[in-house]
Amino acid sequence: MSEYLKEALWIADLTVNKLADKNLLLPRRIDAQSGEIIDPERMIDDLGDYVQNIWYLGKILGNQGLMDFAVTSVCNAARFYQDDSGLFKSAFQKNSLIDWYSNEDVFVGLTSLYKLSKDRQLEEIILRFQRGLAKYSNRSGFLFAGRRGLLKYVSVPPKAFIEGLVHVYAANGSRETLELAKRLSEPWLRLAFFKRHGVFPSRMLNIDWLYNMNDSMHRYKLWHLRFLGECGIPKTNTNFLQGILELWNVTEAKIYEDSMRRWIDTAERDLIKNDLYAASYNVYSKDWSFHNKAIIPIIAVLAFYADFCKSLGDERVLLILEQRVKKILQLQTETGFFRDAPHDPKDPKYNRGFLDCQTDMSVLLLKLYCLTKNKLYLESAGRCIDSVIRYLKRPSGYIEYFNVSNGSAEYHSRMYVKFFTLFMKALILLDAVLSGKDVYQDELLIIAADR
Repeated sequence: MSEYLKEALWIADLTVNKLADKNLLLPRRIDAQSGEIIDPERMIDDLGDYVQNIWYLGKILGNQGLMDFAVTSVCNAARFYQDDSGLFKSAFQKNSLIDWYSNEDVFVGLTSLYKLSKDRQLEEIILRFQRGLAKYSNRSGFLFAGRRGLLKYVSVPPKAFIEGLVHVYAANGSRETLELAKRLSEPWLRLAFFKRHGVFPSRMLNIDWLYNMNDSMHRYKLWHLRFLGECGIPKTNTNFLQGILELWNVTEAKIYEDSMRRWIDTAERDLIKNDLYAASYNVYSKDWSFHNKAIIPIIAVLAFYADFCKSLGDERVLLILEQRVKKILQLQTETGFFRDAPHDPKDPKYNRGFLDCQTDMSVLLLKLYCLTKNKLYLESAGRCIDSVIRYLKRPSGYIEYFNVSNGSAEYHSRMYVKFFTLFMKALILLDAVLSGKDVYQDELLIIAADR
């Protein structure tokens, strides 16, 4: 067993034998140094950040116990938290609002694990969830998110739900599931807003003519224009784009390719300044906002570009991708870490690193290595992963914030459990690549995903 798989097994053993409760569910936050549980709330919303990784590690190591843990923990979560609608209870908020983001990782975990395991118990949970998606979407295919004033129906993009549905279709061939994925996605691709601006709004009122009216009134910075014109880039747009890409992979329908190309053109024209992609952009007011960890939108956009290039073989997009990544690599520290705010030495976060960004950037680099065979990317990913183990490891996990120059713990020793379990993914993928495998092949592609 390689040193990287040994490290991944250490994470899995700690997760299963120390962190999990009697129902095999995990706490939200602990102290990586002492092991003290800081936030005991069960980490249901983040199932998709760990169950597939633990199951796959169990498979490649021949450890049935890890595989059983992953499936049973999901089944227990569904037993306690999936309600009669099929959705998990955390989706339902006050004032009749539905927080789809809280169920997004749950669905990704369910469908990813099902695609890997083909377990019938998971299939039944997913079928109930699908009925919830259908129940809370209108006849046009828009997901209900809440009601606002006289115009009533507020909708949000289906984000990673599309990718999850395509996972299910790939596993069991259900045409009904594929049609649901199409029904939830295509209204957004045909939306006047998207056709005009090339980016998806964070929310919309289900009256398309309102967007035409707003475009004619864009010079007025009214509140409702700000409300309707806001476009979240990481998650809202990039997760949805990954779903569109999956639909293209199984259908090769022109609407999906055209939509992705329109979005990429918009991103390179309107969504980037000084090598930073926007966290949020308002098409009417032209207001910009950057993420408090500026590297997060960069990784989210470039990870989509990498997957797009693998599927469509686009040399122009690959060139953009390599140019962007090489600029980030110029700022990789001598210790191997990546900065929260990589392009501004005056930013207080310039010398701060975040564990999850090290994981995501390493996975992006491994994808790019598999696309290009340029060893620069593999070596940079390896340096980063090695540094996480060397500098951030503590008796009960890894610290989540640190000084990127020397790896010191200048902030605290607390750790979100989801980021601890997510690092397993980087270890598994690096071991696979060093063994001559491609992260875009077979089951590794499921492990490489980050939503």
